[in-house]
Amino acid sequence: TTYNPDEPLSYQVIEKWNPKKLDFHPRRVFLWGGFHLYPLAASLTVAKVLGYIRLGNRDFYIKNLSQADKLYIVGRFMMILFATGTILIFFIILKKNYGLNFSLISTLLLSILPVHFVNSIYVRPDVMMLFFGCVTIYFGTKIFETKKMIYYFLSCLSVGFATGTKLSGAVFGIVPVVAHFLFDEKIEKKILDYKLYVIPIICVLGLVISSPYILIDFNTTSESFWNYFKINFSLSKGMMEPAQKIIFGEGVLSYLKGYLIFGCGQVIVFFSMLGFLLMSFKFIIQKVKNKDDLFFLICGFVILYVISSTKNQAVWYTIPFIPFLIIYAVRSVYLISEFIKNEIVKKIIFISMVIILLSYSFVYSIATWKLYFEKNVREECSEWIEKNIPKGAKVAIARSYFWTPAILRQYNPPYKILYGRDFVDSEAFGGLKGLEKVLFDTDYLVLTEYEYRNVLHQKLKKYYLDQENIAKEIFFNKKFDIVAEFKKEPKFLFFNFSADYVPVDWLIPNPKIIIFKNQKK
Repeated sequence: TTYNPDEPLSYQVIEKWNPKKLDFHPRRVFLWGGFHLYPLAASLTVAKVLGYIRLGNRDFYIKNLSQADKLYIVGRFMMILFATGTILIFFIILKKNYGLNFSLISTLLLSILPVHFVNSIYVRPDVMMLFFGCVTIYFGTKIFETKKMIYYFLSCLSVGFATGTKLSGAVFGIVPVVAHFLFDEKIEKKILDYKLYVIPIICVLGLVISSPYILIDFNTTSESFWNYFKINFSLSKGMMEPAQKIIFGEGVLSYLKGYLIFGCGQVIVFFSMLGFLLMSFKFIIQKVKNKDDLFFLICGFVILYVISSTKNQAVWYTIPFIPFLIIYAVRSVYLISEFIKNEIVKKIIFISMVIILLSYSFVYSIATWKLYFEKNVREECSEWIEKNIPKGAKVAIARSYFWTPAILRQYNPPYKILYGRDFVDSEAFGGLKGLEKVLFDTDYLVLTEYEYRNVLHQKLKKYYLDQENIAKEIFFNKKFDIVAEFKKEPKFLFFNFSADYVPVDWLIPNPKIIIFKNQKK
């Protein structure tokens, strides 16, 4: 669970189920949607039948941590299967619409895109939602080709499943609508066509089928769908980490210059923006009516606009837009080539651009992957603490959370832990100011950049005046010495992709950890 604080939630909910009473309530997972719990539970059942895991309660897993590890391995493997399915569907879509070479380049990009493969190894619903989103797109292209009712039904049903998996999947609802209006008929006939008006009905049907407790407990208990929907709505209007707004801004631009850059890399975002402009130019200026281009242009723009309109932003929230980002990027390569008349030069330019696009993405992907593959900073920090800090010493931390070294998160740690903020407190990023009451009583202090980076950042520190004094005591007044630092950056060969300020979710694998020693002790 040190790799993502959301992963335990799915298992905590499944643990509370009572099959004898047909209780399969999603509970807190209603924050996402709930559907991913059912294939996850089925996967655990299969793993149990095969003898890979043993099922038990919380006490059993505390005493048998290797069995707890296996729970996460099963869940992550299931997500990898869905991510692989997404790549396959994406290949089929693009081969049909743009040809074999285009689809090969695009699916290769998707398979190595950091935001996609990183989320593929988390027990979170994002990649499963994207799978159903791509199924929606596939049947959407069938709608504007044939306008057969079966494709409306399958596309809209997939929208419902995407939404039931993660509520933000509702943005794929634009796909069948756009496809409906791209069919070759007069606009008046399209507007009067009953198929347009059954789209939301079928989408809702898919949502209820995928997550039936939306109806069973719409608003009857404290853990109803409606209660969690209101929480989600308030989260979209607020910010879990307000500092990110100051650094990256808001709306579409914040995604283009921030979150998409981190999740996909600068080169692919540049090619994608260029591709969007060239596709628009081809349609608006040159009057080339390419239905495939128009379909992906409209759907992608609407989806990007909707997902970037919330105030609570993160790298993994870009997932619904990723297929369109890739399509725009690869289309830019083809459209630039069209401007070149000389066939030899055209091939050289085309191959060069493909190499740049793929090689950059590959290097960035390997650099990101190494953050997960190599030993985690929490592990290194735990080992250092165990070797260098005497047992029984007082160790202060701002707040116990996923970033805390494991040896300090144990149920019975070999040290006396002093908390700036209690670990059950709901404010995850608080705790620094609370250290005032324990700071000078402690022998050692362990901080991660999650807890101090905003206070020290030149653009942000004026917004954290309450924490400024305690930060000065720790970092600048020489009452504490730094005795160890643990940091890993995304590097590969001579390429370094480190940044001054990383979005909260993108910092998860390896936040910097500093250990201080009290000089008066």
